Amino acid sequence: PDGPGPLCTHLVAAGQFTTTGSTPMNHIAEYNGHWVPIGLGVDGQIRSVITWNRTANPAIPDHLVAGGIFTTTGGVTVNNIAEWDGVSWKALGSGLVNTAGLTVVYDLKLWDPDGAGPLKPWVIAAGTFNTAGGVPVNNIAAWDGTVWRALGAGTSGTVWKLTTWDPD
Repeated sequence: PDGPGPLCTHLVAAGQFTTTGSTPMNHIAEYNGHWVPIGLGVDGQIRSVITWNRTANPAIPDHLVAGGIFTTTGGVTVNNIAEWDGVSWKALGSGLVNTAGLTVVYDLKLWDPDGAGPLKPWVIAAGTFNTAGGVPVNNIAAWDGTVWRALGAGTSGTVWKLTTWDPD
């Protein structure tokens, strides 16, 4: 929770739960010796969660990014993907939507499009959706910290998992 500071990392659990013991959690919680909610959580399932340092500055704490099947957090519309900055949940643009049916974000990964270059890593979302922040996409999209981007033509069907690979 304090970046490179002296505190240990906390375990984060995300999924389809609404309590731990008798404490409301709304699909996401952190464990730091006991379970505590992460803000107000979200109003549906979380299928993937990652940590992301949107500034690439190790002195600034990482944010959590959660994706799944949900529309709001604390009354804020987030459309299936949201970012926790340590204080509140925020939308990533207008989120991810499948105008043809059920929207699901199955996986999230960080990807640095220019390696050691000046760009910071992007959040890549995979699943079943055809718009990302209003941009036409096909089941995979990139959030660069400001806007959603299509990744080429996308894919013809659902993307379940992502990974990065360095072939050299």
